[in-house]
Amino acid sequence: MPVKEGMEALEEIMQFDSNAVVVVTSSVASRQAVEQSVELGASYYIRKDTPKEEIADQLNSLIDDIWE
Repeated sequence: MPVKEGMEALEEIMQFDSNAVVVVTSSVASRQAVEQSVELGASYYIRKDTPKEEIADQLNSLIDDIWE
């Protein structure tokens, strides 16, 4: 992201709306990055190199969870 780091954006989103559903996509998949995302409020963390079908399944699951 050219203006700010993703974690900074996530933190601002969650401060604005603590009920926001945020899906983080990143090429970084270190345990620390995933844990930090979850601690800041991310609902999902998806690596950018995840196969499209798997991403679709994860997003469909998230949508199903939201509307249950």
